[in-house]
Amino acid sequence: MSPRALAVLVAEVAVTLVLAAAATLLLLVPGTVPLVDRTLVPLWATLVLRLAGVRFTATRAAELPAGPVVFAANHRSHFDIPVLWLALGRPFRFVAKRELARIPFFGWALRLLGHVIVDRGDSAAAQATMARAVDRVRGGVSVLVFPEGTRGEPSRFAHEPVAPFKKGGIILAIQAGVPIVPVAIAGTERILPKHAIAIRPGEVRVAIGKPIPTTGLTEADRTRLTEEVRAAIAAALDPASAGVGG
Repeated sequence: MSPRALAVLVAEVAVTLVLAAAATLLLLVPGTVPLVDRTLVPLWATLVLRLAGVRFTATRAAELPAGPVVFAANHRSHFDIPVLWLALGRPFRFVAKRELARIPFFGWALRLLGHVIVDRGDSAAAQATMARAVDRVRGGVSVLVFPEGTRGEPSRFAHEPVAPFKKGGIILAIQAGVPIVPVAIAGTERILPKHAIAIRPGEVRVAIGKPIPTTGLTEADRTRLTEEVRAAIAAALDPASAGVGG
């Protein structure tokens, strides 16, 4: 790893831990979640991207509904979250694996902010967690899901830009009765590929698709809806990927 890459990595970790610690302390005070959403989280996302030399552009096919939605995005890198926090233009909670919640300060802030922490090794607990997530979405909270389930391998993207989807996030939207917004993100896999620790500067493109309504749908529609969302993301990735580099 080059001295610059090491310096960037250390700075990224330091910024994340310091701001997560500040958020954790602030969130111990009741009613401070909106304040953290408006200040510390966007500050973290902005600093993380600037330190790494990441620039992004976002296109929007339609205005987002006024109420809560389920954002469904492809997943290529740990940098997806800070980019999407700034690109989507509204606070959201994301579905995170339990291991992230164990990171000191960062994980504590995730829990206090109400992100959806799922234990993938315990199906009963995972189902109960998703049921609570449905209630949260009905209560007005937007949620981001990565239906691929994990970050993709860079070697796969040329022949399979989007992996097969799991249906949990789609069922979440159906049960909550809110629109699904497909989101295509390209370029973060060059900033920080899976299994890598060296962060490289570059450009990221985000394409926010048209909301897909779920009103009147049932779980019997989950397979068709899953493929519709996946097709929308795959279609957006062609233009979204053009010219992306680092």
